[in-house]
Amino acid sequence: STCLQFVDRFGGAVLKYPYSAGGKGARIILNSWEIRDVYDTLLADYKDTYRKQFGKKGKWPLLVESLMSGVEISFTILVDGNGHFQILPTAMDYPERFEGPASKNNPITGGVGAISPHPMESQDLIRMAADTIAKPLIAAMKKKGLLRPCIVYPGCFVSFDRTMKPTQIRVSEINIRPGEPEAQPVVRRLRNLGALVQATLEGDLDKVKPEVRENQIALCLALLTGPGGPDGQKG
Repeated sequence: STCLQFVDRFGGAVLKYPYSAGGKGARIILNSWEIRDVYDTLLADYKDTYRKQFGKKGKWPLLVESLMSGVEISFTILVDGNGHFQILPTAMDYPERFEGPASKNNPITGGVGAISPHPMESQDLIRMAADTIAKPLIAAMKKKGLLRPCIVYPGCFVSFDRTMKPTQIRVSEINIRPGEPEAQPVVRRLRNLGALVQATLEGDLDKVKPEVRENQIALCLALLTGPGGPDGQKG
């Protein structure tokens, strides 16, 4: 019923294995006919890990999200133990195994390549990410006693107006780790990565700003081999 509501209201739904899955735990549903098939496929893919955590007859948690539209953009945010932060250059990965939109037969693989900067990167976008993601998240972490030196990596969908100015950021997920493979092209564009990491650990990240190679494009490509996916996809 939840998937039917999301298909009607947002044009689709996303089922996610709600634990560590190496970026491969999402399945997209675009119409009502796919709900049962996608659900069965996801549970079959993760039945062994589900059973290890909850047993054969336990309740298997599942995350159901509405399908988000907009431009996909990832942010990498360094946070120190005092709540100071710096947003690093943006990046964009190519998560589908094959060309075209993600589907049951074209799963999200975790990314086989990335580019930095994102074509839509701007100072307006960075400021919006600071105000709508970094500041409230860090405040919540501090309130709950969870604040520590870390890397915050939110995956987002961004909407733009006719002048290509960002109007809204919707957060799809937030990780406390570097992006994979987005981190590689991001760090290639930084002149002072070591100083930023040191400031993150020492709590004075407010004194060290990212020195970015603004006139440089960085790419990361992965050459893949392997048996392929559970539905017979090529490796």
